[in-house]
Amino acid sequence: MFDIDKRSDLTVARSDILAAHMVGTWQWDIVHDRVTCDLTNAGLLGLTPREASRGVRSQRIVQAVHPDDRDRLKTATAPARSAGGMVDLVLRTTPAPDVVRRVNLRGLYEPDEHGVMVRGYGLLIDVTSPPAVAALPEEEPSSTPDEPVARSAALCRSARQVVAENGTFRLRTLLDMVLLEYGQILKRNAR
Repeated sequence: MFDIDKRSDLTVARSDILAAHMVGTWQWDIVHDRVTCDLTNAGLLGLTPREASRGVRSQRIVQAVHPDDRDRLKTATAPARSAGGMVDLVLRTTPAPDVVRRVNLRGLYEPDEHGVMVRGYGLLIDVTSPPAVAALPEEEPSSTPDEPVARSAALCRSARQVVAENGTFRLRTLLDMVLLEYGQILKRNAR
C-alpha cells in the first residue's frame, strides 16, 4: 500500500494526488477577498485541503501561477473583474517546487445589483499532458469532437455561455455541475 507520508517529497506527492481528478471548482468572495476551492484545485494550486476549504487571499492564488504567466492572468481577467463576464484562459501553475501544470481557467465574475463586483466562480481544468499519453504511438485513437460525449459536452459549454448572460444562479450552477461531470467522464474515457 502506498503511504503518502513516507514519500520523500510530500509536497509533490500531495499535489499529484489532490490534482488527480483534473477538473475542479473555485469561488472568489471578492468583497472579503477569500478564494475557496475543492481538493482538485488545491492540488493544482499547491494549497492544503484546509486552505482550500477555509479560503485564501487572492494574492496567494496569484503566487501559485507561474511567474511568467502572472501578468497575462491579470491582463486577461481585468475586463471580467471590472465589469463582469467570462474568462477562458490557459496558463501554468507551480503547485510545488519543480512542478509545473498547465491549466484552463474558466470562470464568471458577477456584480451585485449596484454593479459592484462581488464574486467570481468557475472551473480549473488540468490540461497537462501526462507522460503516458504523450508517449502513445500516433496510431492510437484519441478523443475527437465526433464522439457523443465530447459533442454533448461542447453543447453544454455553449448552453452555459448563453445562461451566463441571462440565466439564474441556480441554472448556471446546475450547468457547471453538468460540465464538471462531463470532465470526469472524459477523463475516465481517456484512460
